[in-house]
This record gives sequence, C-alpha cells and structure tokens, in this order.
Amino acid sequence: MHTSDELIEKQNIFNEQFYKNIGDDLLKQNSSLNIFTETSGKNNEYLIVRYIEEFGWYLVVRKDTSILQKSFNTQMFYESLIYLLVTGIILAIVLNQIHKYQLKLTDISQTDSLTGLLNRRGFDKNLNRKIERSNGKEWILFLTDVDKFKEINDKYGHLQGDRILKHIASMFKMEVNSSFLARWGGDEFAGIIESNESEAMEKLERIREKIESDPQLSEFKTSVSIGFTKYTEIDTDETLIRKADRAMYKSKDLGRNKVSKY
Repeated sequence: MHTSDELIEKQNIFNEQFYKNIGDDLLKQNSSLNIFTETSGKNNEYLIVRYIEEFGWYLVVRKDTSILQKSFNTQMFYESLIYLLVTGIILAIVLNQIHKYQLKLTDISQTDSLTGLLNRRGFDKNLNRKIERSNGKEWILFLTDVDKFKEINDKYGHLQGDRILKHIASMFKMEVNSSFLARWGGDEFAGIIESNESEAMEKLERIREKIESDPQLSEFKTSVSIGFTKYTEIDTDETLIRKADRAMYKSKDLGRNKVSKY
C-alpha cells in the first residue's frame, strides 16, 4: 500500500538503498516493533516495522524527522528569543527600581527630615561641586543662626521650636535656591546665593526683615543673625565656612538680628 498508485505492486522496497542497508532484519517476524534509523547528511530517517501475523503483512512506517527537527529548532529559537526578551525587560525594570531606590536612599541620607532642606552632609557635597564649577562667576556663602533659640525652646517647648525652624526654612526657600540651602545643624542654616556682594546683602537683609516682622514669629520675638562671605579662587570649603561663621558671630556681637559680611 502506498499513497502513489505507480508504486503499488510495481516497486520493491529493497530496490532502495535505505532498505538494502537494513537487509533481512526488516523481515523479522516477531510481535514487537522493529525500529531502524538512518542518518544521511542533514536527513534523519526513522523506520518502524511490525509484522501482522493475522494477515501475513509487514506494516512499514518510514518518517524523515529532519523536517520535524527543523520545526523543533525553529520553535526553540523563537521561544529562546522570547525568553531572552522577557528576561531583558524584567532585568531592566529591576535595575531601574534598584537605581531609583539607591537615589532615594542617597536623597534621604542628605536631607534634613524636619525642614526638607539639605542636611550638612548634602550641603558639603553641593558646596564642593559649586567650588569645582565656579568658572569665575560671583557667589557668596552665608550662615544663619536663630537668635536665643534655646530660650524659645525652654519657654515654649521643642515642638514649637521645630515649628519655628520649619517656618524659617520655608521663608529662606522663597529667596534662595533650595539646591544650595541647608539646615546646617540645630538652629543654624547655610546657603549659597549666586550674585555679587551688594545684591546678596540686599537679599539677606530682606529675609532678615521678613523673619523679624512675620506674624507667626512675632509673638516668640524671633530674629536671625546672618554672616556671609564672597567666594574667591583661593577659597576651599573650610575657609568659606570659617569666614562665614566669623561674619555670623560678628552679627551676634553687634547685638543680633543683623547681616554682616567678612
């Protein structure tokens, strides 16, 4: 029996080399399946033979598995490609989340939890970056201290003291770039103003006056002493902080609630 009528009763399978190679083994009369394989070039053929005793026939099934292998290889290729693509997407998402988490941790480590301003660590980092990238532009560094803040804390409590610090921080934010503004520590603030000395002096005076006259702060008689210094090419972060600190204490020595320059 064959799908081609031209071969029925006209073709002897042993005329083909494939069957000649198997020889008499093909005609074993047993109840089990006889399986033969033949590999030639890219072709890989299987032959399954079974003797059907009731009819005295041999059932011969021949299959070229190279086509199946090609199909399997193609399927494996596309599945591997999809796997790599999905893995790549997941890996990119995970790495992106890790990067965001690291940035968040860095931001937290450099941010003051009370005021939302930079803390001393964050300010030092930005100050050094500013010094490295000055390119001859004029700018000043200032330090601010809340006058008699300990007395305010002792009289009204630390919670009220925290509210005052947060309010003062918000007032500085309105005038100074928050990237260069920090809670230096306790009741001290530090910042950078990108302008010449006279303009910086005017801005700091304006901040000082607003704090002094602010309705939310007036009942606590809150004021600030401010000291600032101009950046020069020979300055380092330490010399700038030292000069601004001296200018701030100069304001305190003059009676507080003043702006002084070094």
